[in-house]
Amino acid sequence: MRKIPCALFRGGTSKGVVFCAEDLPPAGDERDRVLLRLMGSPDLRQIDGLGGANSLTSKVAVLSRSEREDADLDYDLGQVLLDRPEVAWNGTCGNLASAAGLFALEEGLVGSCAPATTVRFYSLNVRQCIHVTVPVAEGRPVCEGDFRIPGVPFPGSRIVVEFCDPVGGITGSMLPTGQVRERVILPDGRVFDVSVVDAGLPMVFLLAENLGLRGDELPGEIEARPEILETLETVRKVLCGRIAEHTGMTSMLTAPDVPKIGFFARSAAYRTAEGKVVEAAEVDFLGRAASMQKMHRAYMVSGAVCTAAAAVIPGTVVNELLGTFPEGPQKVLRLGQPYGAMNLHITEENGRIARIGVERSARRLMDGHVYVPEDGKGGGEPCRR
Repeated sequence: MRKIPCALFRGGTSKGVVFCAEDLPPAGDERDRVLLRLMGSPDLRQIDGLGGANSLTSKVAVLSRSEREDADLDYDLGQVLLDRPEVAWNGTCGNLASAAGLFALEEGLVGSCAPATTVRFYSLNVRQCIHVTVPVAEGRPVCEGDFRIPGVPFPGSRIVVEFCDPVGGITGSMLPTGQVRERVILPDGRVFDVSVVDAGLPMVFLLAENLGLRGDELPGEIEARPEILETLETVRKVLCGRIAEHTGMTSMLTAPDVPKIGFFARSAAYRTAEGKVVEAAEVDFLGRAASMQKMHRAYMVSGAVCTAAAAVIPGTVVNELLGTFPEGPQKVLRLGQPYGAMNLHITEENGRIARIGVERSARRLMDGHVYVPEDGKGGGEPCRR
């Protein structure tokens, strides 16, 4: 076997393995084979690897020095599929970006200074800069604290993840179908009002009521109704086709991870996955998101960035749910997700969306070496035990 240095991190509401690019083969088929083998895919249990048998816990981040003047490090995010031998590099993950920022400072890849240091990443996946600001004390990054985020049971320090100039990162267009709002009519006659926005990544937005839902359902409730997941995937694929037609990106026709898709409703009181009651006045709207044909247990950061953008674009289904909208260049929207309110920070400059930020926490869970059998050869150094 071969051994490859790595660290296992919880970042936001995701979990993944962080690598330095020099410890892996170059990007391509060989690197994908190594990552699949060390994560234990394809296997729904991922019993023979580091993956957690869930799309939220089957991610890898690969960091390398950036040649760009506006970035310290390049950030490559891989979604390791469970059901087939594939690593998807189409999207990015803001949750794991918080872990990558912490890793970069802990490993000395970027110098740190108190009271906080911003690590500037260039996301190779979406061709955007992501800034991760981590608190620092006595020359070391701080991961402990009393800051809590919905979906994580334990507190940590407040880490801010900001997507810079997030509009059109993957498709090159804020509205990748060319429409602010459009209709999807399925063969059985069902009609869905949708919007598609690309900010951070592309995402399809539906109204919960079109699905016969309230909008406050928990992920387990939706997954107990496979017809809902099937409908979401059918609608998503229709929009994949429209994106491909409008942008010429034929890769969208088969992409399993983008666009994401979610359904939304007006603010209302609801009970979280932990049994706590969130009052209607505590959130501005309700949202549930799906990724890789499964419901996200909380809410993905990249999807939250796109949701924030959709909220400020007049005429989208999300924008029309909000009613009264905050004034001024600095806006904070409160998204009611399955674990509670998620704050979305929007900064506008000269009539454009300059930055969208989300508050996260992260911590290192384990580090050392992962052992890869020779049938997943490549990278690392020979194991001499």
